[in-house]
Amino acid sequence: MLHIINILLLLFWFFNPSNKCDADIMEKHYTKYGDRMEQIYRNLYDKLTPECYVGIAFEHGHVSMFHFSNGIDEMESNWDPSEEKIDSLLFQCGLDRSSLKWLGKKLKEIGCYSISMRTDSDESFCVGFRRIGMGIYFYQIYHKPLSLDEQREINESDASILYTPYVVFRYGGGAIGPQNFIGKEEYMKKKEKLYFEN
Repeated sequence: MLHIINILLLLFWFFNPSNKCDADIMEKHYTKYGDRMEQIYRNLYDKLTPECYVGIAFEHGHVSMFHFSNGIDEMESNWDPSEEKIDSLLFQCGLDRSSLKWLGKKLKEIGCYSISMRTDSDESFCVGFRRIGMGIYFYQIYHKPLSLDEQREINESDASILYTPYVVFRYGGGAIGPQNFIGKEEYMKKKEKLYFEN
């Protein structure tokens, strides 16, 4: 019986869709939830203290990361912060516990786990999509179209895929992982083929 349970758990881990990610998965997910990502950003933007930066991530319903900068001092990085530290950071950035609970709920509803942003209307914001091993996949969303030079620079990066002039799919491999977005070349060729067919 224990062997059967172990085999089922192993199969679930191996075939679990949340343990996989590529540009096609990110595109499909953004098509479905992109508008809601913008709504979450706008709601949070209106609450945050001017000129501050926050990066908040959730894991198993708890805050696993809370980075903060008031725009003057260096960024304060907090991994697995204590409840007291969370309260202090919430106060500094203009949020409260109900805002934090709302944010965790909304991110979970769209299948994402984090958001990082600066209260500057010209700055892009990032929404964390999936963590696989040491790697993270996230969306970087801009409020105005990227210039042709910026688009070219993104296309030349092994870790980034330009989806639209406003949206970039990004991959970060952590300190020791690979730094390239696996499958980028195939995805770009497929998009190019579709472009010329249409």
